[in-house]
Amino acid sequence: MWYRYRPAIAWRRACRRHVARSVLTAFFLAIGLWLSAQASGGTVGYWRFEDSPGFLNDSGLNNLNLSTSSTAPTQYTLPATGKGSKFHDPIPRTGDANAEAADFGNSAGRYLYHVDNDDFVVTDFTIEAYIHKETSTTTTQYIASQWGGSRSWAFFAFGSAVGTSVDLSLLLSDTGSDSNIIASGIDIAVGKDYYVAASFDQSNTSTGVTFYVQNLTDGGALQSVSKPHDILSLNNSTEDFRMGYNGNWTGLIDEERLSNVVLNRSELLSTPEPATVVLLAAGLIAALLLPRRGRHG
Repeated sequence: MWYRYRPAIAWRRACRRHVARSVLTAFFLAIGLWLSAQASGGTVGYWRFEDSPGFLNDSGLNNLNLSTSSTAPTQYTLPATGKGSKFHDPIPRTGDANAEAADFGNSAGRYLYHVDNDDFVVTDFTIEAYIHKETSTTTTQYIASQWGGSRSWAFFAFGSAVGTSVDLSLLLSDTGSDSNIIASGIDIAVGKDYYVAASFDQSNTSTGVTFYVQNLTDGGALQSVSKPHDILSLNNSTEDFRMGYNGNWTGLIDEERLSNVVLNRSELLSTPEPATVVLLAAGLIAALLLPRRGRHG
């Protein structure tokens, strides 16, 4: 009499569902921990400009919280339209919500900094940010740098009145006094939202500087270009780490992350994790563990 075994069948089904839920929970927890580790690998500092952990606080592990110049940049709520509205929300790499940015205004004079310390000593590095360049000037507009009397590196965009280009560029110094400009050849237009990044691989002199640019306003794909360099040893600068340098940057900077490793394209903030693969794997586990309908009548 098959119906006598229905309680046992129901119990087995409940057990299997419990096992499936437990396995899926463990699976997603493991994936979450893995993604978190991948997102933070090699991170020196990550400044998100969100309410949590605080407008100028470092979201990384080194507590490299920023200080302001006498005229401070302000926290800017990203709007539905207008400047910054095309910045990714959520951030593709981490899945974190992106609601605020740092606004440096439309005239020079504002910058952010952290005093120099050993955390900023890098051999190789990757610097990333979301930017909106608000005005065109004849001065170099610095996104991030350790540059001044003691030089190491600087990530910047020329004003359009400098020569004929508005290149995103990298400045590098191996002596502390020389200046080696490596231009991407990729145009950064005033009044548009971008994701930008640059990496420096000291040992690879043939293609060791790589730029990444994505025009978010026009919906463009992530571009990349690699350039040679002749830097034998990046100088260990005693300058402060700065965003905006000495007040040259105008517009927005958001989600700025400095890593002490060369990140590849799949590790950048602008690159999504392979969520589809995760979901397919989860579905397969569920299909294997959950009972089929009607199997027992």
